[in-house]
Amino acid sequence: MSLTEFALKRNRLTLVMLAVIVAGGVAAYRSLPRSEDPDFTIRTALVATYFPGASPERVEQLVTDKIEQQVQELPELDYVSSESRTGVSLIYVNIKEK
Repeated sequence: MSLTEFALKRNRLTLVMLAVIVAGGVAAYRSLPRSEDPDFTIRTALVATYFPGASPERVEQLVTDKIEQQVQELPELDYVSSESRTGVSLIYVNIKEK
């Protein structure tokens, strides 16, 4: 006797088993832990400084380099990356995972 033949001959038993499996699935789904806003920490800070009308070289010389030097003194510092554009200095400060 095959499984299909068994299920067709005993259709009440098959329906009860199907209902038990579906109810178990719904109960398991409802008891799953949910976190709509999972906890994670972004450890990158963006320091944006505006210097209107200055060339990228001048922005780097007068603003970016000086801020980077001060940031380098932080003991929690992982690494620093910077970008100087016309009139704006963008410095990304990454903090260690402590």
